[in-house]
Amino acid sequence: MNGSIISINSRFNSELRMNRHWWLGFLAIAVAAGLGGCGNGDLPVSVASLRETLPELEQAAALWRQDAYLMTAEVRIPSDDPTLWVAVGGFQSPSEDSESILVFLEQDGSVTSK
Repeated sequence: MNGSIISINSRFNSELRMNRHWWLGFLAIAVAAGLGGCGNGDLPVSVASLRETLPELEQAAALWRQDAYLMTAEVRIPSDDPTLWVAVGGFQSPSEDSESILVFLEQDGSVTSK
């Protein structure tokens, strides 16, 4: 009886070791594939700074309401599509309960709002 228990345990340990090696191999391949994609330096990307674009967004919002305050903001990774904006700010005003404005900094440097 002890011989069968040892046999089951050794087979289980062997399968566990094989499974562990398989996962380690899979993880190594996944990491290598991920790092290989990150090493592509062909496309330099410059993302707009929210700190630099915020004054323009705030200035446009102040034309809407002098007491406008920033609720949310985003900057976008640049693309070849000229219709996409660079940064957007969502503003609200304490003097207007259910109104807000979105101010967009476009790729050509212009500011639009909705």
